[in-house]
Amino acid sequence: MSAGFAACRTDSLASAPRRGESLDLLLAAHADVLPEIAGAGANHDPMAAEVLEALGAEEQIPAQWCARARNYAGELPRVAPLAAEQLPVALGRSDRYGDWLDHFRAEIAARPWNLVVADWAPRLAPGLIGAAFHGLLRTAHAVRALRRIDSAERRNELAAGLASGRRATSSWRSHRGFAAHARGRARRWSISTIRGGTIRPTSASRR
Repeated sequence: MSAGFAACRTDSLASAPRRGESLDLLLAAHADVLPEIAGAGANHDPMAAEVLEALGAEEQIPAQWCARARNYAGELPRVAPLAAEQLPVALGRSDRYGDWLDHFRAEIAARPWNLVVADWAPRLAPGLIGAAFHGLLRTAHAVRALRRIDSAERRNELAAGLASGRRATSSWRSHRGFAAHARGRARRWSISTIRGGTIRPTSASRR
């Protein structure tokens, strides 16, 4: 169960004192839960809360959304830590969501988050329509949140979005025309996440 559940008091979001804390409290509650669950569908609360903050209405984020993280509680599926040579074959594996989450958490901790997005968006692009675009959407909301405020909770949400986005990638690899188009669009989008125009994606984004 997520340690963030402890922050889910009925008054916790309304009383958040600093800018961005309402969203961060919600993201902390949703940090270690499943991205979707049978009967409840995909977890939309982090994305919806980000929209409210983007609109300047973060005080309107309902405390119930924080508490609803319990609806997605469960053991995150893991097999083993992901080694570099295992990454291609692990794409699309629903039983490795926890492994991918750990992998992206480590990458984002080790280097600028925008470089991680720039490297991985093209590689995940062939599966972007999987799970009704939720991996892509969750990643995009996390990027926008990080552009406003850089916090540990927002970095973790980016890791969750990327981990969700890797799920359907393998099933679309054989569709070469779609994959090439998606990678091109994703590469242009990922470059736009790098501020200042002085940093470029690494070779990983050109694979």
